[in-house]
Amino acid sequence: MLHIKFEDTVLQKNNISIIDIQGKSVFIQDIIGDSQIDLRHLKSECI
Repeated sequence: MLHIKFEDTVLQKNNISIIDIQGKSVFIQDIIGDSQIDLRHLKSECI
């Protein structure tokens, strides 16, 4: 299972950037893979 913690250092190390946060719509983008992931479909640990 993929766990994502919203810390700048963690995101930078994994080459991931948060590109859209609107209400419950949270998307991240893999800079290398250029693919979007909707966090609503993941069991994420968001603080």
